[in-house]
Amino acid sequence: MATRAHSKNTPTCSDCHTAHAVRTHRDSLSTIYPANVAATCQKCHPRADAAFAQSYTHQTLQPAKGGVNYWITRIYWVLIAVIIGGMVLHNLVILNFHILQAKRRQTAGRKIVRFDAHQLIQHMALTVSFILLAVTGFALKYPDAWWVKFLSGLGLEEPLRRILHRIMAVILIACGIYHVVYLFLTRRGREEWATIIPAKSDLADLADTMKFHLNLNPRKPEYGRYDYSQKAEYWALIWGTMAMIVTGLILWFPAQFSPLLPRWAVTAAQTIHLYEAWLATLAVIVWHFFFVIFHPEEYPMSWTWLTGKLSLEHVRHRHGRWFAAITGKPAAANETGEEGEDESGRP
Repeated sequence: MATRAHSKNTPTCSDCHTAHAVRTHRDSLSTIYPANVAATCQKCHPRADAAFAQSYTHQTLQPAKGGVNYWITRIYWVLIAVIIGGMVLHNLVILNFHILQAKRRQTAGRKIVRFDAHQLIQHMALTVSFILLAVTGFALKYPDAWWVKFLSGLGLEEPLRRILHRIMAVILIACGIYHVVYLFLTRRGREEWATIIPAKSDLADLADTMKFHLNLNPRKPEYGRYDYSQKAEYWALIWGTMAMIVTGLILWFPAQFSPLLPRWAVTAAQTIHLYEAWLATLAVIVWHFFFVIFHPEEYPMSWTWLTGKLSLEHVRHRHGRWFAAITGKPAAANETGEEGEDESGRP
């Protein structure tokens, strides 16, 4: 393990077996002959004796047969499965309780429609296709990773991986087409488009957010229907999806595209596809998951991606300008009134 970590003070095969006079352990002239092995160990371990020499073998850490290490290994596997499995189950019960508590809190009182049925379908299709594209794509690039070997053991071998990756790519493309049609051919889609376009106020919102969280400004920032973080993520998604679709098609049909493109285009597409995948995956983990899962005001999960609804109180607290546009009242007014909802995003 130390050798693989490039340690300069690491024993190698030649330290015990020598570089040229390599003999079997039955040869009395061998450095690993029972009568000689202690002296061999003493080259690096001056106080080594015969017992010390016998404690190091090629089978020590991976016992394949019966014996003390074999049974210690088996006992620990059982202990790990039972103890850690019990911990996971225990914590899942607690997490489920707080997730349901968050749902009751987020859906209490008057509600508005954040995402309609079309948006929920698009988000779910994007979620499934993105995750499986990332898994099956990185599995090709990093076949020796432990999680890839684990998936291979479950049946995700190369033929299935290749087919699944392409199926998810088609779903992603279809989802993109669906989204464009929704944006420009439906009334609600056009409303969403108008509110997701970046504006100068987003820069001011970013500055106000940083000042507030650095305790430089006591006033909590107010946002519109979509704040600067959501707009940034949306447009990053648009760019990333386009880049992945274009480069993915080139890699899917290299023989067809090669005559039409510069000779470096296919390898460039491969490089872009890999690093755009890394960029997108890390952005989802670091940015998206923070705002919908780990943000203190959302933890342990925002239910909007499943219900499509937001409580009016949540809107008042997080999207003050949108609250004012909906109710005609300033966000500082904590008046939620009676329950009600409609498909237009109005209470």
